[in-house]
Amino acid sequence: MARRTSIQNMQRPKASWRHLFLEMSLVFLAFGLGVVAVMPGCSSPRAGRLAASAGSVAEFDAGFTLLHELLASEAQVDGILILKTASPKTEQLLKEIANASVEMRDELDEMSSQDPTLTREASGLPLIESSARDAIESDTTMALLGAGEEDFDVRILLTQEKAMSYGTHLARSLSESDSNPERADRFGVMASRMSSFHDRALALLIERCGATSGD
Repeated sequence: MARRTSIQNMQRPKASWRHLFLEMSLVFLAFGLGVVAVMPGCSSPRAGRLAASAGSVAEFDAGFTLLHELLASEAQVDGILILKTASPKTEQLLKEIANASVEMRDELDEMSSQDPTLTREASGLPLIESSARDAIESDTTMALLGAGEEDFDVRILLTQEKAMSYGTHLARSLSESDSNPERADRFGVMASRMSSFHDRALALLIERCGATSGD
C-alpha cells in the first residue's frame, strides 16, 4: 500500500508539473526583474552621498550612473511579457522601449569607454534613498506579476510613464551640464526619445482610463 502511494506521488499529473514550473518561473523572473536595475553590467554602483569636496566631474558621473542604471533596467522591461499578457498597443510600446534602451545603454557604455571620468562607480544617492528604491522596485515587481490582465496593463504603463519621465529629465540635465558639445547633443537625443515614449505611455493610460469609465 505504501509502495502504491509512493508511485502515485511520483506520477504527478502533467498539469500540476506545469503549474509548479510556472510558479518557479515567476520566482526567478521576479528575482531577475527586481535586481536588474541595481545590477547593470557585472557590478552595482555603490550608494552613499558624494563627499562635500566632490566636484562637478563626480556629480556628472553620478548622474550618468543613474541614467545607465535606468536604461539597463528598461532594456529588459519586455521580459515580463513571457509570463504576463498585455494589450497589443502596450506590448508594442514595451518592446520599443526595451530595444531603444538597449541602444541608449550601449551608447553610454561607449561614452564611458572613451572618458575615464565616467566610472559608473557611485550613484550619489543616500543609503536610505537607495534602500527605499530597492523596496519600491521589489513591491512593484510582485504587484505586476500578481495582477490580472487589465490591472497589469495599467500598472505596467504607470511604471513606464514614471521611468521615461525620470529618464527624460536625467538625460536633459546631463545634456545641459556636459561641456562636450557632441556628447551633450547625444544626451539631448536620448531625452527626446524617452520623452516620446513617456507621451505614448501617458496617452495609453488616458485611453485605458477613458474606456474603463465608459463601461
